[in-house]
Amino acid sequence: MSENANEAYKKGLLPRSKFTKKLLKENGWSYSVSFFNWLCKEGYIVPLEYHHTTPMMICTPFYALDTISYVSNNYDLESLYEIYLQRCTMRDILRKKGVQRVKILVSRAVMGTKSDVYLDCLLYNKLYWWAKDKCFKANSNEVALIKTFDLDDFADWYNPNREKIERQICIRKIYYRKPQNG
Repeated sequence: MSENANEAYKKGLLPRSKFTKKLLKENGWSYSVSFFNWLCKEGYIVPLEYHHTTPMMICTPFYALDTISYVSNNYDLESLYEIYLQRCTMRDILRKKGVQRVKILVSRAVMGTKSDVYLDCLLYNKLYWWAKDKCFKANSNEVALIKTFDLDDFADWYNPNREKIERQICIRKIYYRKPQNG
């Protein structure tokens, strides 16, 4: 094990293999260790650091215990657990949360352009989502709803940020950003 890996242990960071049922439960985790491991493997939980832990120079991810409380407080673990158990898909979760595909017209004043702009967005939580960090209030006078699409209808609708937005909506209990229009 490298000196940096030893330092990581001293800081309270642990490789995934050290997260036992007992340790997880002591830190407020009510799900299985295998679900925790799945969240890590799928990238829902990300390591804080990487260190060499063998003479073969294998790089091991290290996770913080604080991650457990962060994930428990902010993630929609019930929905993710259903996906983990293969009882539903992300699309099912999006439907349950009332997500819609929409085409909107955003005023040039909001966009800072010479003319109004059409955008294909996702409607969720009374916001039109263009990207993970760019949304517009659905009830704004600066934005007009042009058309609503079925969640599976991709004809005449394209947003290069769709998968990232959908993933965040599925992951988070409440997904919210400050809208661009107030």
